Amino acid sequence: MGFHVSQRLVEALKEPTKGSQSKVWYDDKAPGFGVRVSEAGVRAFVLNYSVAARERRITIGRWPE
Repeated sequence: MGFHVSQRLVEALKEPTKGSQSKVWYDDKAPGFGVRVSEAGVRAFVLNYSVAARERRITIGRWPE
């Protein structure tokens, strides 16, 4: 099942269990673009990209700002 970033889906994302790392859900139509949810429930938009064969991730902004 694909995941397409929309307001309704971002609001519905659940926090990962206590003691686990942040969870990232990636959009199925925009490669590298996703939503990260922290244990505290903070949602942020992220973008994965590669430079010189190394994968990087940049945080674009927090939800709902």
